[in-house]
Amino acid sequence: MKYSNNFSQEKGHGYFRKRNKVLVSMITVFGSLMLSSVAMADEVASTTTSSTNVTTSSQPATSNETTSEQPTTTTSEETTSEQPTTTTSEETPKTSSSEETSSLPQTASATEPTTRSTSVATSTYNTPKIQNDVTFNKATYKSGEDVSISINNPDVTSSDLTVSHLDKVIYELKNAPGNSLVIPNSVFSPNSGYLIDIIGKNADGKQEFHKVAGLSVEDDWTVYPRYGVVAGSKDNHNSITKEQVEGYKNSIDQLANMHINNYFFYDVYNTPANPFPANVERFTQDWATFLIPNSETDPDKRKSYLPVIDTEAVKELVAHVHTTGAKAMLYNMIYAVSLEEGVPNEVKSAVVRNLEDHFNFGKKGDVTATDIQQFLDPGDPNWQKFIIEVMTKAMKEGNFDGWQGDTMGSNWVEKVSEPGKGFSLSEHYPELATAATEALKKEGYDFMINDISTGDADRLGKTNVSAPYAEVWGDSIAYDSTYQALTRLTERMRDLYKGKSPIIAAYTHRGKNASTLSKDNELLTDAIIAASGGYHMTTAALNTSQDAKGFGVIQAEWYLNQNLPVNADFANAEFNYQEFIVAYQELLRGRDTLAHDTRRIVDNTNVLVNGNFIGSNLDNADGVQPGTVYTITKETKTGDRIAHLINLVGITENKWNSSVNTTEKLTNIQAFVPLGKSAKDQAEHASIYWATPDAVEGKYNIKLRETSANVYYDGGAGQWMAAIDVPSLDVWDMLYVKLNEAAHVLYQDENGVELERSSDLVGHTGEKINYSTKETIANYLKKGYELVENGFDADGQPNFDRDATNTNEDGVQEFIVRLAPKIVEFSATQPIQAGQVVPGDSEGRVYPTPLAPAGQTTADLDHLSETVTRTVTYVTEDQDGSNRQPAGIADQTDSLHFTRKGTINLVTGETQLEDWTAQDGTSFAALENPVKKGYVVVAEESTDVASSDLTKAGEHTGIHADAADITDTVIYRPVGAYRISYATGKEPAHAQKEITYLNDPTNPTAIASPTTILPYVEGLEPKDARGQVLNLMDPLDETKGYLLPSPESPTADTAISYAIAKGSVRVRFLTEGGDTDLQEAQDLATEVDFGTKYTSEAPTEITKDGRIYHLVGHRADSADPSGTVTKGMKTVIYDYKLATGTVIARFVIQDTNTELQPELAVATNVDNGTHYVASAPDEISYDGHIYERIGAAEQTGNVEVGTTILIFAYKVKEIPTPQPSPETEKEETVSPLPSVTKANTTDAHEEKGSALLSNKEEEKPLETTSQKEELPEVVPNTPQEGTHLPATGEETSQLALLGLGLLAGLSSLIPYKKKQE
Repeated sequence: MKYSNNFSQEKGHGYFRKRNKVLVSMITVFGSLMLSSVAMADEVASTTTSSTNVTTSSQPATSNETTSEQPTTTTSEETTSEQPTTTTSEETPKTSSSEETSSLPQTASATEPTTRSTSVATSTYNTPKIQNDVTFNKATYKSGEDVSISINNPDVTSSDLTVSHLDKVIYELKNAPGNSLVIPNSVFSPNSGYLIDIIGKNADGKQEFHKVAGLSVEDDWTVYPRYGVVAGSKDNHNSITKEQVEGYKNSIDQLANMHINNYFFYDVYNTPANPFPANVERFTQDWATFLIPNSETDPDKRKSYLPVIDTEAVKELVAHVHTTGAKAMLYNMIYAVSLEEGVPNEVKSAVVRNLEDHFNFGKKGDVTATDIQQFLDPGDPNWQKFIIEVMTKAMKEGNFDGWQGDTMGSNWVEKVSEPGKGFSLSEHYPELATAATEALKKEGYDFMINDISTGDADRLGKTNVSAPYAEVWGDSIAYDSTYQALTRLTERMRDLYKGKSPIIAAYTHRGKNASTLSKDNELLTDAIIAASGGYHMTTAALNTSQDAKGFGVIQAEWYLNQNLPVNADFANAEFNYQEFIVAYQELLRGRDTLAHDTRRIVDNTNVLVNGNFIGSNLDNADGVQPGTVYTITKETKTGDRIAHLINLVGITENKWNSSVNTTEKLTNIQAFVPLGKSAKDQAEHASIYWATPDAVEGKYNIKLRETSANVYYDGGAGQWMAAIDVPSLDVWDMLYVKLNEAAHVLYQDENGVELERSSDLVGHTGEKINYSTKETIANYLKKGYELVENGFDADGQPNFDRDATNTNEDGVQEFIVRLAPKIVEFSATQPIQAGQVVPGDSEGRVYPTPLAPAGQTTADLDHLSETVTRTVTYVTEDQDGSNRQPAGIADQTDSLHFTRKGTINLVTGETQLEDWTAQDGTSFAALENPVKKGYVVVAEESTDVASSDLTKAGEHTGIHADAADITDTVIYRPVGAYRISYATGKEPAHAQKEITYLNDPTNPTAIASPTTILPYVEGLEPKDARGQVLNLMDPLDETKGYLLPSPESPTADTAISYAIAKGSVRVRFLTEGGDTDLQEAQDLATEVDFGTKYTSEAPTEITKDGRIYHLVGHRADSADPSGTVTKGMKTVIYDYKLATGTVIARFVIQDTNTELQPELAVATNVDNGTHYVASAPDEISYDGHIYERIGAAEQTGNVEVGTTILIFAYKVKEIPTPQPSPETEKEETVSPLPSVTKANTTDAHEEKGSALLSNKEEEKPLETTSQKEELPEVVPNTPQEGTHLPATGEETSQLALLGLGLLAGLSSLIPYKKKQE
């Protein structure tokens, strides 16, 4: 059948993208409505703004004038946003929403995404740390975890702490010092909510604050899900970047203080098919084109509108969430790919096309797609495999705990590959949900899917998703915009999702164009969903400056852009509502698997206010209107009643998505709560409580408080009623009625005969019965009875239970205590003493007169013990077995005791005797023979059977009561010794000649390995009887001595003799620091006696391979040049190194010592044999003349020892005389010679290995003069500043210049001379 569901029922988060693209375009056209801008993350400065500084980009305005700072309204009890605090449980609420935000610029609709202009730059905003009076170290706790609490008020020196479960105090601390408290985990039970009541006191004992907080202990977050949001900051261009991490952490900490146990990381994904890429530090969400105004055509500016995500920042936030004990979910579509990435080949089978026109998915016949994404068949197995693998990889990369799947709507489609088979996309949601849930749970991940307006709950509820989740969009289905519809939606999900508590994302301000948040309307929505058994996803970590207490409130479907600020008054109220929801989570949304299961009942509560009944309920839905009190009445598994009073008095419209609703506070209230067909005693003994999350008389206190009530029977209704006085009603009150039960205890003998019974006991189902059997049982014990069975409090106090199976025909619980006569033993140590108290009997029972067993007399009752003794003695003997003497070791004596005992009935006196019993066994255990110093055990003797193991003695088995005593003897003999001798004439003074063997400390028959070190004696070596030298203790240092050999027998001696040692001496001639021999080594002595003298010599010069080496000296770490032979080989080493030489080039006038320029060091202190090349310029200018070189331009050779002088000779260069012209002859003056500036010369003497040295093949120099003797003392001409030898490439150009200058000079001299003549 063709699917005809209204498509407007299914609009997920993705729906707003299409809608808001049009919206952004409209805003661009109408400049006065333009939303303020946010700069790109790459352009954002890293400086953190003050919490009071808000740029215009985060506060879009409708007026023509905006300010850069957000005005704040404070009361006397409210701190400024620069020092943000959260109110304590007793703090006076702040100003109302309208008052607090009156000075703020008017904001845009909660559903309008803010765009940004590239012309306005912003600073990165970070939420400041919010300091609360009380903080927990985690948001939620598992079984076995202690709870740590920090007191952040500096004036507090001690605290009183009370922990309650509902109305019962389970733990207390009084005057606990310091600023930290710890509650042991043993206090808590899993999956329960608790009240933590803390009073902080100063040094004077006066109260500084009073805080009542909620606390949750849960091993599974899905039992009581509390879902929060983490999304990009509109103050930071809808992005999450590393510069914002601390602000987000502070915001998450605020949500943790409200006990959020899972976080929805919204829109932090890259693309649907690659949501969280690995090895990518930052990505831009290119698909968010709906943020770009249509009027913007510049590609770079268009790019600047797109959010960016720093992957490491997201990972750090996920890790921070985990430190609070909470989970983190990664958001992604379940059936889409982006148009840019396209459909992967492996999932082409999942491509679908429209069979109907769709406002978002395109025309009939088109492939199903929006302008940014293409949608696929979620039931296609290939797609399921692909997207599950993609999400598993992404979650591992980001360390997320699950996948929050989203949908964008449905349409009637068909697969392109299977034409003619039409289906609705939503029909296949359960197939993907089932596959994803099963696959991800195996990997330890959660999966949730957006069941929009619960439209697919009947199918998705069967898939076992981790928790039910549904967006509620307001008027998308017939009844979901009224307050009572929230109850229907919540109950529908709970029923269809197997009793799981659902998460409802109800967008309270979507499309309302409100200027401020409606606090009361938001709280009404929270209250109704919670009272109906679900959780309203309200809070968000958005890191925005507009939120006074560090967290935002979800107002519309795009979580990045919640435009309406959360003022302090609203934040404090929401904070307390979250505490309330946690503290009473069992009453609000318990289920069958838990101790508290709460279900709404059709017997409704009515409310009387000022004489008028104004109660309304879901069973009369038309009556739920403004001006009524909407009631939700529930029953627990134990029969108790919970009545929720939701105040609709003062509101203007019955719509939970109203932006104008405000409640009118009520007083003088009486609530009539039906108690059902309970027994009279149950109703009349009921305990009745009232609690509210709202402020009462200016203070928050969520504790249950007893209130007065009139309990009566309503004959017309056939049930008991409780008319309860309610102190006040602001938004939400909760009434809790506990019913009671009756019980008694029966005392019976072993035959079931009743001895007595207790009076009737009265209490509430689930409570401990306040009665003890101790006194009654004690009386029977004194009479000779013992307790057989305590069916009442043997395992602790039992509870009253309306559904107990141990009830009588009147419905009263019965507990049986059974007793029987006490039978006690008697023995030799505890004989029967008639009339005396039984020893050790704490109950005071006495012995009766005993009656002997049949065939025996009362005398037999006294013969009850026998003893057998074993003695072990120790003796010594000489080596030959003679001269036996006591070993000086005390004898060991042990006994086996045999007894028999009997029993006596303390009521009748009857007795019974048992057989003999070995008290300490029928065997004597073996005794370890002690180690005697200087002796070892060699034998044993015994009057019974001797032991074959000489390390032990005295082991005997099978001993009976009439066995004879036993004696065992252990025999010791002396141990041997090492006998030491020395070479003739070599015995040192005080020589050691005997070393006695050491006993093995663990074995009396053996000796230990020797520990004594035989000393080193210079010149001698110790050898054993076979002539083998003993092993050295340290192979590298013989002076540390020798190891003694192991003896062949513990009692036989071992001979050791010291013999004279031998040694050798060798001389080596090596390169300095190396191991290269310059000539053959000399052996000065070979295997001669220790102490023989030797002397070594070394030549001063050695020539090897044509090179000369000079003696450096004796190598310090080798053997001395002269000395005596020692054991082993001595090596004397002499070091040599190559002799050095210097080569100098001089440039002189031929046949003179006149230097044309300073001499040049070609090589200085260079190893002899090193090749050198010296170069000379072709010409040198000196003293107004040009000199040209005579001979070759280079001289080469090898460095020799000493100094070598290279002479380059020069002569004056002859220059042809130019012919004068007629004009020059007429000149009356001459031009001066041109000045030639010479370049600097670098001193080549400075370093060994001059740059003039070369590895080129040696060339024969022309007209080279070499001198090895000392240079004659010649004073060189002082060179002009800048003189240097021309470098290669410079020579030709410089000579050319010089030549031109000389020609010009000479030509000018000709007319000058003529004039002089």
